[in-house]
Formats: sequence, structure tokens, C-alpha cells
Amino acid sequence: MKQVKRVNIVSVKLVKEASLLYKGCRISSPEDSYEIIKKFLAEMDREHFIVMCLDTCFYFTLLSNLLV
Repeated sequence: MKQVKRVNIVSVKLVKEASLLYKGCRISSPEDSYEIIKKFLAEMDREHFIVMCLDTCFYFTLLSNLLV
């Protein structure tokens, strides 16, 4: 008799949790990125993997906390 196994089906959904305001200037250096997200990072009590998305003109469009 063959063994039957169950496979879990999972998904990741994008949910808007909050927003933050910034001056709208172009991102031209790592320091510019840090200035935008430092308030967000200040609330973290451990290491996180953060993805900061930019459009083709280097304007900030999305901040995603991928791993905790």
C-alpha cells in the first residue's frame, strides 16, 4: 500500500499595515533611504529584513518587512 501524504498550501498576501510621510525627494544614496525608514526601524527590537521598493525615477514606493 502506498503512503499518502498531505501537502500544505500556503500563500503570502500583501496587506497595508501603515504608511509614513517623506519629503518626496529622489533616493540617491543609502543615507537617503535610512532617513526615510529610521522611524520605522526605531520600533524594531530585533533584526529584520526590509525591502524598500523604488520606481524607475528612484522615488520610494513601498516598504516591506519580509522576515522577523
